[in-house]
Amino acid sequence: MGGTAYRRSGRAAKTDLGVIGSMDCEVSLLLQSLDGLREEKAGLVTFYTGSLSGARTVVAKSGEGKVNAASCAAAMAVLYSPRAIVNTGCAGALDRSLRVNDTVVATEAVEYDLDYGLLGHPGGTVFLPDGTSLTGMPADREVADMLCEAGRIAGIGCVTGTVATGDRFVSDPAVKAAISERHGAAVCEMEGAAVLHACRLFGIRCGIVRSVSDLADGDAGVSFAEVAATASGTSAKLVAAFAGLIKDRRL
Repeated sequence: MGGTAYRRSGRAAKTDLGVIGSMDCEVSLLLQSLDGLREEKAGLVTFYTGSLSGARTVVAKSGEGKVNAASCAAAMAVLYSPRAIVNTGCAGALDRSLRVNDTVVATEAVEYDLDYGLLGHPGGTVFLPDGTSLTGMPADREVADMLCEAGRIAGIGCVTGTVATGDRFVSDPAVKAAISERHGAAVCEMEGAAVLHACRLFGIRCGIVRSVSDLADGDAGVSFAEVAATASGTSAKLVAAFAGLIKDRRL
């Protein structure tokens, strides 16, 4: 993925597309758009299957945070073997040029709160079971390109950049500045890098699309409640357009 040759271990794809959001508002529009919707539970997670823009699709709400997101992505990979998984939803802006409802397609994601202290490894370094390590977890290039193409089809302007993931809701301007300076990230959120990480372990192509719900500033708690649903709806519309592309193309 992202230019590295990863292959499935002999699994045939059961679905074309998997979609993961952390909150109801991040998946509700997609669930309303699924034709032939069916529900299947695995533990505490409900997977919704059906047809989205003609593509065989599975959608799940993971719950907030990296552990929830990675667990959901791993279960989706094993149970449904989608050709690609997209993490969708809203995010706080770190790049000063971004405004509410602007949309970012990830080129990579980094766990900004993963810090090894005095061990000498750069913050955000992820060690994989095969002995390799990565600081930024790359999104699949073809999936990212197709998400941008889907944005053009849906009339949604997209920018590309790094997504910063951590288990905190960033509302402190000083924290925002530190994350931006250290990682050069466009937005911050709580799940994207974890979904990419899990998908890499299982050989599933993965992308992230996030629309800005707040400016990750001192007013984040107020503005988030007002615009999260709108921003998440923008991302969902882009994902629906992406589904129309993936059904006709081999990944």
